[in-house]
Amino acid sequence: MKKILFALFMLFTGISLQAQQAALDNLDAVIEQGNFKLAEHLIDSLKTVKGIPKAIKSEIAFRKDRMERILKEYTKTEASVLEYIQKYIPEATSKDLRGWESKKQLEMKVINGERKYFDNAARNLFRLDPAAKERMEKVNGKPQDKLSDFLSVELPAIVDSFQKQGAKLLNPVTIDLNYTLTVPMANVKDASVIRVWLPFPRAGHARQIYIENKSSNNGKLAPAKALHSTLYLEGVPTKDSAAIFSMASRYRAYAEYNNINFDTVTFSKVRKKLQKYVREELPHIRFTNELKSLSEKIVGTEKHKGKIAKLIFQWISDNIPWASAREYSTIPNISTYCINEGHGDCGIQSLLFITLCRYNGIPAKWQSGWMLHSGSLNLHDWSEVFVEGKGWVPVDQSFGLQPSDNEKVKWFYLGNTDAYHLIVNDAISAPFTPKKKFPRSETVDFQRGEVETNKANLYFDEWDYHMEVKYNK
Repeated sequence: MKKILFALFMLFTGISLQAQQAALDNLDAVIEQGNFKLAEHLIDSLKTVKGIPKAIKSEIAFRKDRMERILKEYTKTEASVLEYIQKYIPEATSKDLRGWESKKQLEMKVINGERKYFDNAARNLFRLDPAAKERMEKVNGKPQDKLSDFLSVELPAIVDSFQKQGAKLLNPVTIDLNYTLTVPMANVKDASVIRVWLPFPRAGHARQIYIENKSSNNGKLAPAKALHSTLYLEGVPTKDSAAIFSMASRYRAYAEYNNINFDTVTFSKVRKKLQKYVREELPHIRFTNELKSLSEKIVGTEKHKGKIAKLIFQWISDNIPWASAREYSTIPNISTYCINEGHGDCGIQSLLFITLCRYNGIPAKWQSGWMLHSGSLNLHDWSEVFVEGKGWVPVDQSFGLQPSDNEKVKWFYLGNTDAYHLIVNDAISAPFTPKKKFPRSETVDFQRGEVETNKANLYFDEWDYHMEVKYNK
């Protein structure tokens, strides 16, 4: 233990930021291995060490929050997981669990010597293992895929509109949003103020215009340059009722069709203003050995950047299935996590796509907000790549390759998007307006909102949110 502490001290007090990140990585490795007691001891020991920069000390202290958040998500026992699985696979045993775990289809951690399963691990098994999925469908029937049904009509209609009109922005819809965040008084009874940041449609995008703030609350909108678009509100706790914060807005949304042939498109030399979009962005966009090895496997000897983007998009679509994911703040490096686990939700898939693109010299960045498709309302993340002559174009890695014989529909989400992607964010981990005093619940993205009092951050399990959508053609 003393050797570990000494090694961390030497790295943290070194001049190099790279060395300090390596030290944080070492601490994260202890946490990921489930040795929380050792991690807590190391954190407490490092608190009193002189010479560690203040920002790094804050990062060290946050690791305690990370462990608490992991414990909130890994609550299932082997018995409860097996009970769920046996509803569909009655003959399943603990030995089968070990097999699924080794194939990264059942997410489990040994935390302080005790086996704990991710809360959605059992359900994810039936998404990740084809045989298990088939067994569930025999019992429950094949579920209706409302999103696929919607897109099977919507995407050909967008392509058809482009062929008739030749316009980039097509098939508009006016959308009214009503968003409510509720904080039970039991969670803020000792506080004097509640500070709330709500998601708001981001200005500055051609496909998302006429933004109108219809909120009745007195709130402060983030400036247009803010990369997380927020409506900031404050409230005073009362004894008798929950605190309710709301946002209402209207905007006009368009499908965007860029008609790019990635097999022939030109990617010019990366200009100065785009340089940051081909660099690492620690801790989640990182050119690790795992990332470099995967890139070599996917790209091979290909040099044409358009074809490389296409190869990456197809490989992730074919090999990284969607599954319910841990909170991002509990994952030290999301792109590497995706490679190692072999699955992920929309943001995890998108961060792998962005990292692989940047490593191959293709400017790529984050974009996120909500998916507002009828019957499929949810949080959602995607990305953009910069194409010469077109600018930033959307890429939805999670929607991936579409099941269509029409090549334009099949590859639609590489360079195009529908009108139902609500943009709130244009970066990960950007600062808020006004600045948050305590660590964020979501350290990477921003979609549900953020809440804190004058005393502490309020995590996601301490408040509720609800989005209502109305469509007007």
